[in-house]
Amino acid sequence: MFQDLKQSIRLLMTNKLFTAIAVLSLALGIGANTAIYSVVHALVFKPLPYANPDELVAVVFDTDKEAGNRHWPYPKFESLREQQSSFEAITAYSQESFPVIVENEPDRVGVELVDAGYFALLGVQAKLGRVFLREDQTAAADGVTVLSYDFWRRHFNSNPDVLGKTVRIKEYTFAVIGVMPEGFRGQAGTADLWTPLTTAEKLMDDGALKSRTW
Repeated sequence: MFQDLKQSIRLLMTNKLFTAIAVLSLALGIGANTAIYSVVHALVFKPLPYANPDELVAVVFDTDKEAGNRHWPYPKFESLREQQSSFEAITAYSQESFPVIVENEPDRVGVELVDAGYFALLGVQAKLGRVFLREDQTAAADGVTVLSYDFWRRHFNSNPDVLGKTVRIKEYTFAVIGVMPEGFRGQAGTADLWTPLTTAEKLMDDGALKSRTW
């Protein structure tokens, strides 16, 4: 075996260009297959980090096929939530990106604006504190936010006394009421903060909640 190995090494060294091309081809092939497997594993084989993920469905409102607009106008979502009887529960969310400031430290992160039933539908509970209640969505409610585990660790050093501290999203102040468990980043997988869906009225344009699609 060792003689065959030495002979193979001699043959490879006599044609360095061929050897380099062969090694490069193997590296590219192995890398591509590893990347494809990682994507397939994450999307197909690895279960979603929610309770009963096989029971979740996405409901789309096909208003403009050519423009790719397949979201629900918020008033239609409200009507569906009140009148539907086909689902155990429904919720709505929108993934956005906003500048934030924590203790004078600026950042820009993914923010999910969610209906109050969002976390309960996914079967995910806060690691610290609580998630949103229906009263958090009223016009008179104080601004509140829930943090991802990574955001909590990055900006608050995993401080267990984080509840009640504040985060500025754009020019608005939100009080922290909860921290989600490690690994949970929302539907898009990139959320660091969550706010009630009704905060769209101040984080976006006036009237955004009624005019935008979700």
